Amino acid sequence: MSAAKLYHLRDDLGETKDLAAAQPDKVKELQAKWDEWNKANVKPLWGGGKADNDGPEPGAPAKKGKNNKAAK
Repeated sequence: MSAAKLYHLRDDLGETKDLAAAQPDKVKELQAKWDEWNKANVKPLWGGGKADNDGPEPGAPAKKGKNNKAAK
């Protein structure tokens, strides 16, 4: 999963200035709202069980392995 980015689209429609570092509290607030919204989403019925690339599923156990930073 990539780092969050934050843009002020009214003033920066081309998304040239990432405000995430300057406004970490806003990033946390928006990420929490997105996480809450994502809990209500249903997993896709297509894709043969492959990952959906939107991050770990809410309530899913952490994966263990050599490529997982949380497992170290």
